[in-house]
Amino acid sequence: MRLVDLEEEARNGPLHFVVALDRCHVRIYLRQRRPETRAPRLLLADAVDLPEGRFHRFADRVGDEAGRFPRAPGIGGGIDERLPSQREEERRNLEELAQCLESFFRCRAPGATWDLAAPQDILASLAEHLGPEARSGLQHQLGKDLVKEPAEALLAHFGRP
Repeated sequence: MRLVDLEEEARNGPLHFVVALDRCHVRIYLRQRRPETRAPRLLLADAVDLPEGRFHRFADRVGDEAGRFPRAPGIGGGIDERLPSQREEERRNLEELAQCLESFFRCRAPGATWDLAAPQDILASLAEHLGPEARSGLQHQLGKDLVKEPAEALLAHFGRP
């Protein structure tokens, strides 16, 4: 997989990116518009896979059923035991996703603008975890999981050709 040369692209004008992510994948595309071509196209600028995010269910990560021991039927084993750990895992995953985005925009594309597509259930929380510098470049947010969409189809979701 060949990534686009951002330094060369920056010479052609301001950079704009489209980011598609879910809990375990981050795909960052450069929106390239050249005078010789009418329609813009997306070129892959960065791709990150987070192994910890691949488990969508907390029970898939924790196999001991939250420390439960054999018991008589109908006694103990409430779900309350797992909630703090579940929230902590979710928070860590969102921080890791936000850190990936902040690192990219700080190191490889400072001052760039970008659009974000993420599943609805993590979109608002992810935006809260972003620092002010990364958040200032964020133009549009879309509550859809588009990480597996082909690059050609992503632009249509943001209402631009």
